[in-house]
Parts: sequence; structure tokens; C-alpha cells
Amino acid sequence: MRRYCFKMRGTSGAWFNSLWMAALFASTLTLQPVRADPVSASKDAQIGIDEERGATNSRSNSNRQERGRLTSIDRFGKKTVIEVLPAFDADPKVRRYTSGDATNEANEAVSVRVCSYVGSVADGKLWKFPLRGGSSGAAALNFGANAPGSIRWKVDTSGDDKASIEAEVVIPGTFSSWSGSSTAHLSGKWKAEFDSTWPIPVRSELSARPNVPGQTSELSVCSWVPDR
Repeated sequence: MRRYCFKMRGTSGAWFNSLWMAALFASTLTLQPVRADPVSASKDAQIGIDEERGATNSRSNSNRQERGRLTSIDRFGKKTVIEVLPAFDADPKVRRYTSGDATNEANEAVSVRVCSYVGSVADGKLWKFPLRGGSSGAAALNFGANAPGSIRWKVDTSGDDKASIEAEVVIPGTFSSWSGSSTAHLSGKWKAEFDSTWPIPVRSELSARPNVPGQTSELSVCSWVPDR
């Protein structure tokens, strides 16, 4: 952020400069994206990511996840841990987790956690499990009340037990200053890596930039560790 200061002679100049700098700092913009809390049974903790994971089967024998931990680390090193387990959904055909991820009876994703944010399908389609290489699509997502965003995705497979989703995402938010709040958004890339389990990726990364000048870009990494 550039700082400007007018130099004036005498004590009146120092007084003017003090007022100018106070007004400048008061108008500093702070991006406040719409972040989604876990659905239930979640907690934050300052712990490291456990790199040890259980054995995986081939993607053709894929298994739905049940319980585990999802750890998110942002660019500042802050770690958030969600205890993941099946959660209640008003629609009996939807299988939802405390992470916010959800699938329907056809094993299509209808809600997805993009690191710190959760979006639910408003229009279009997300991916279907087991993942098929080369499949792609787009969807309009709701990241909260009056918080529309979007995702454009493609599946890539690098082996029988590995698959990844690469997506371009737009995530809504707000920025605030001394004069009030305005709408804003993050835009960037989300990459999710899957083994034979679903619907939560074993690792994902969000790299996005705000459309507000002077604001810090977002970089978050998430890791899934199943309960043993």
C-alpha cells in the first residue's frame, strides 16, 4: 500500500499530516470472504497435519468415506481441524458430511468444500463418483445466502487408484472500509486429489486472488486423514 504525505511548513503542516495519515489508515480495505463453518460436530485446533494415511484400494473398488479429520492450513500457517462424520440432511436422498461435502443418491456431488469455503449447487452439475478421467462440467454455486459463485471443473486420472479435479472458481465475499462495505470476490484455481475414497479429497489446494487492489491473495491447503 502506498503512503502519501504532504509536507507543509510550521506546526500547522504537522497537524495536517497527522489528520491525513489517520484518514488513510482508516480507509484500508479488508477482504472478508464468505467462509463456511462445518455443518456440525466441528472444532478448531492448532495441530499439525498427520501425513500417515491408511491403505487405499483401486478406484474401481472405491469406498465412501465415513469418519476422519480434515485439516486446513492457510498461507499464514493457521491450522483448522474438522472432525468429519456423516451429518443430517433434510433430503433423505442426500448424504452430507460435517465438512459440508454432500452427494445425492446417484453419487453426484451436490455440495463441495473448497478449503475454507462451502458451495452448494444452484445450477449445473458437479462430478460423479467414482471419478472418470476426461469428464468436465460447470456449476453455479451458492456459498451462503445471497452469495453466488461458480466453478468450472475437469477430471484427470493418473492411475487406477488416483484421480484429480482441477477447477476455476469464483468465491463471493465483501470488503470493508471507513465508508462501508461492498461486494467482492476471490477468483483462482482449486485442485483436489483423490484416491479410492470419496467424496472428500485426500488433498486439495486453493490459490485465489481478490478483485480488490492491495489485498492479500489466498493460499490454503487441506488434507484428509481417515479414522483407523
